[in-house]
Amino acid sequence: PNEFQWYTKSGRNLNSPDVLSFKKYESGLRIPLFIKKSNDEGTDFYYMGEVTPIADSFEDATMKNDKGKKVSVVKIKFNMDYPVEDSIYEYITTTGK
Repeated sequence: PNEFQWYTKSGRNLNSPDVLSFKKYESGLRIPLFIKKSNDEGTDFYYMGEVTPIADSFEDATMKNDKGKKVSVVKIKFNMDYPVEDSIYEYITTTGK
């Protein structure tokens, strides 16, 4: 409920412009977090609150794309400005509908 882990789009690394914009985060920059539980649940997004990137959490990583090929991504962790409400956190993190 206090931390969010995010992966960038494929083809990104620690020097990609969008990653650098998070790495150079300055207090006062607004980063709102909207999430969708799964594509199976429709098009609704949930506003989770504002987040702040954790400076030492940026990490090069790989993921498999839809064709099974490994692609580069960057993993970033964010602190939630306010913890996610228990009922919403439980709904989002449980599997199934």
